[in-house]
Amino acid sequence: MIRKLKIASIFVLGLLVAACGEGENSSALSGAQDNGKGEFLPVEKAFVLSIKAQDEKSITAHWDIADGYHLYKDKFEFALGDDNYQISSLKMPEGKMIEDKVFGNKLSYEGQLDVTISLKKVNDTGKVILKTSYQGCSEKGLCYPPQHIETELAL
Repeated sequence: MIRKLKIASIFVLGLLVAACGEGENSSALSGAQDNGKGEFLPVEKAFVLSIKAQDEKSITAHWDIADGYHLYKDKFEFALGDDNYQISSLKMPEGKMIEDKVFGNKLSYEGQLDVTISLKKVNDTGKVILKTSYQGCSEKGLCYPPQHIETELAL
């Protein structure tokens, strides 16, 4: 049993190294854009997220994406952490097709991204908890783990 666990652990570690890159990118496992020295931005600087309630019917999630980085369209998830509201629709740009070293051909976003989340009120509490998940990579081959952010907003 222990031998199987060790083999499985080595296999999983190998997958992580392969997914994150090799050599100069191996420091990427620490979550740290390549500045020409083999260093990468921390995920919160590579993808700067701000979430704002527009009114009681909509929320805007905005990302400033650092040069040399991109977010994947199919890796976004939005959910609400309470029963006060329901998501009625999402408005996202189409995205740009890229050939990613890790994930293959994917629709992605570079530069800036705005997502509009339309809400339907269920209970009159004046607040909502938005759960946002996303994932992105550096053009140099570093892929960050999926990010999961919870934001409480007053509407």
